[in-house]
Amino acid sequence: MNLFAGPTNAEFSATVTLYDSHYSRTKIIGSTGGTIDDMKEAIEKNADGRIESAVMITHVGGLDSAVEVTKDLPNVPGGKKLVYTHINMPMTAIEDLASLADKDPFFLELDKVCRENRGLWSAKAERMLLEHFAETAA
Repeated sequence: MNLFAGPTNAEFSATVTLYDSHYSRTKIIGSTGGTIDDMKEAIEKNADGRIESAVMITHVGGLDSAVEVTKDLPNVPGGKKLVYTHINMPMTAIEDLASLADKDPFFLELDKVCRENRGLWSAKAERMLLEHFAETAA
């Protein structure tokens, strides 16, 4: 679904399951510019598996970090910042996950999984993170 111009009805809404939004080939795309040809090319490459969405994600963190990172976004290097809304975790570059190990050794394991995946975030890393925070919340 491409929300290029957005719906015209301000009451338009839908329930969306976002769990697999970075790993499946089905996407909801909203854009603020570009041409229709650019969009068609991006959709075609995504559908053919020529675009690897995971390379865009450079940081992960919890909702508690979202406001400050958003306010300082021009000064935060990297690409997409992935925010998990139900956890507390500083926004951390994937390449720096091991730096959180002094507070929680789990992050050494998470760092290892990302390094084994060419330094990229993955479904496996996400499952580990979600399971870890579910356990620590219990």
